[in-house]
Amino acid sequence: MKMHVYGPGGRDCPTVLIIHPMLSSASSMKAALCDHMGPGLRFLVPDLSAHGDEASTPYVSAAAEAAAHAMVASFSAMSEESIRAIVRDCSHVSLPPLSPAIQRHCTFAYGQKDSDLRLARRVIPRLYPETELRVWPGWGHCERMSRDARAYGAMLRDLVTEGR
Repeated sequence: MKMHVYGPGGRDCPTVLIIHPMLSSASSMKAALCDHMGPGLRFLVPDLSAHGDEASTPYVSAAAEAAAHAMVASFSAMSEESIRAIVRDCSHVSLPPLSPAIQRHCTFAYGQKDSDLRLARRVIPRLYPETELRVWPGWGHCERMSRDARAYGAMLRDLVTEGR
């Protein structure tokens, strides 16, 4: 995994960890999110296996999806083993235990039309009662992030400055 660091250095500025969705990359997250979150933040954005600068590393785990044309380009560069692992992960996600203190810094965001929202409404409050669940009316899976990057980036910046 290659870690990309964007924004000012030093420990005095807030640091945001961004995990890219399936078939995306650190550079696409910089363009889609980091560049829209305003100044004064530092971003840590890893390229997960089989993505971005790690495209030649076999895929082992992650989650989410991206736009169809990006998916075609990403899948065509991957090994069959990586594609099989992605398909498996899209259906079976293991959620790690998080302490209440960590949960209070976590926000889950879903579009109202997201096929995973129903499950998220059941699972997230049970596993992570201290987290926040935000639902955007009218939006689908990963749609707000990809079609309204400025508003999505502004929402993330607000979360960071609130200490979430």
